[in-house]
Amino acid sequence: MNETIVTTVVPLDGKCETVLPERFRNGRWIVAGFNRMTNKRFAIVCQNLVLANGASDLANRLGVKGEGLEMPWVKYELPHLERALEQYDEPGRSQLKPVLIVGAGLSAADAVTICRSSGIPVVHVYRNRTAGLDKMLPGNVYPEYHEVHKMMKDANRKHDLYTPLPEHTLVDLAGAGRVTVQHLKTGERRVLDVSYCAILIGSRPDLRFIATLTKPAAGGDGNACPDSETEDDFGRPPVQPLTMWTFTEQLLTSCLGRKLYWLKHMCAKCKHINLTDKPRHQHHKQQQQQHYNAPALSAGGGHCQHQLGASNLSAASGLGLGEDPTKPIDCKNNPIEVDKYTNAVLRTAHPGLYAMGPLVGDNFVRFIPGGALCITAALHKHTEND
Repeated sequence: MNETIVTTVVPLDGKCETVLPERFRNGRWIVAGFNRMTNKRFAIVCQNLVLANGASDLANRLGVKGEGLEMPWVKYELPHLERALEQYDEPGRSQLKPVLIVGAGLSAADAVTICRSSGIPVVHVYRNRTAGLDKMLPGNVYPEYHEVHKMMKDANRKHDLYTPLPEHTLVDLAGAGRVTVQHLKTGERRVLDVSYCAILIGSRPDLRFIATLTKPAAGGDGNACPDSETEDDFGRPPVQPLTMWTFTEQLLTSCLGRKLYWLKHMCAKCKHINLTDKPRHQHHKQQQQQHYNAPALSAGGGHCQHQLGASNLSAASGLGLGEDPTKPIDCKNNPIEVDKYTNAVLRTAHPGLYAMGPLVGDNFVRFIPGGALCITAALHKHTEND
């Protein structure tokens, strides 16, 4: 099923069997969504579910002043910057103000190369003076990345169409092409006039469709506050409640319907910009496990309980499924905890859930077939036993 977007994944437990339609009673999961081209909705019942949606759904944000205004000259993905620059002819590009690029990864290096090859000046902002691009890829195979890395390390030299600002960060997007950057050590600030600002600081998976797995179900009148950013260019609608689908009215009054109904109540105040917490804490596992097993407090009064802090983080980030259940899913520092032999998700009480790829920390392409083989072997073993 191509061109589809999954909006909700719901486990089917024994409590719901008596009120479910006959066609749903033989499965363990309901996967619901819609076709992006026709807007036609679908619902699939299955025995096993594999999470393999990668880690590039949502671009990370800095959380600086003015970032939430969705200004057209601020880009968070490299293809968006490329499309914006393609609108100019060669004379127009030569008259553009510098493009500010934030980040020290491969996408930022690509953006630097694209702008310089088009004759557009670049101001490159990054935190670490000794960026590790040379460790990611061999220099004899990818010389363009190592050229950028050399310019980043040699910030005192003058480079054609390239101005590096190491140990700097972006602190303000004032609008109308004006940005403020700050030195991390001295605190010195400077205001720059730019044509575009490309914030390329990585991405995170969009796990809002498994919200019913990562947070306890609320009652029919309860309100929850998941973080949900509608930030792609496809006009993706927010997660729809079950009442919008083709399920029967009887299903809506069941426990399954109550599990999904809270998805409708989304509080804009809880749209956190970037929930990725880089450091991984492996200590205090006993306290973390107790926190994971403790019943969550339900939101009351029709508004969000912001004072709950980390316990009220977004289900869209897979909170509760990672190696550290108190932190959102981070493909580098807090992947989904799975069985190493079967890739079955461990931090869920519902059987038949598997994960692979960057979601479990396999961030290199050569590692992905291993996860797929583990899942295939596990499913084949279950089939033989049945």
